[in-house]
Amino acid sequence: SSFMPLTSGTHVGYGESDGRARLVVDTEGLSHAQGHSHESLIATRQLLIATYLSSSCILWVDSEVLSTPFLQLLETLRHYVVDVLKLSRHLQSKSLPRFIYVRTQETDVGRIEYSRDFASFTDYFDHIMANHNEIERLISPVFRKTSGTSLPVWSMEDLDKYEASDFWNPDFSSTFKTQVGHLVDDLYAAEEQQALFSFGELEDVLPNIAKLESFDLKRHQDAKVLRVRQGLVSKIGANFEDHVSIVNLFDPDSKE
Repeated sequence: SSFMPLTSGTHVGYGESDGRARLVVDTEGLSHAQGHSHESLIATRQLLIATYLSSSCILWVDSEVLSTPFLQLLETLRHYVVDVLKLSRHLQSKSLPRFIYVRTQETDVGRIEYSRDFASFTDYFDHIMANHNEIERLISPVFRKTSGTSLPVWSMEDLDKYEASDFWNPDFSSTFKTQVGHLVDDLYAAEEQQALFSFGELEDVLPNIAKLESFDLKRHQDAKVLRVRQGLVSKIGANFEDHVSIVNLFDPDSKE
């Protein structure tokens, strides 16, 4: 899909290796819905949720590392699936999808960002994931395993071979092809795993996904904060000298 970006629709591809089939749904362009029409934003959100629920692995293709659109999308996904569709119990009963972060069009200059301290982008990505103060809260409720890889800038020879259907010819080799091959091997080497919902089961959830049209993420977050505040006031009262005294009432290690 990097050669044929379809930012206004969805492309479905089918692949098979060693008797194992993969159905690939390309929803490229979801991160660019912001700023477009309200109808386009609604449609892309609904498509994102349906794709997530019916997939065993999600790939995010980006030119940056943990970009703002990516973090915003994770926030939206977590709120929709956990808070709006109320699927927390279903998520706990089944294995969550894998997540692969693909940094694309990486140049030699871009590699300087990590090459002096890390042997590969994968090591660099793991380090960021382990030290980012927000990522664990966003990732862990909706994905079981995360990993990162990078793809270099493709050449005109890569493009010519692809258009001539010779890209996977054993006689052709390139740095870009090698990295793409590693990514494909990673996908096919994974354990066989069912998605959270089969296509048949997804039909039962589609009516609820369609209702996301009326959902506003910011209002939803504000409402949650308001409910917490109201709960605090009702339980412990509002007559405190300062905010610190409220915080000190709670034990951070208490699950209650």
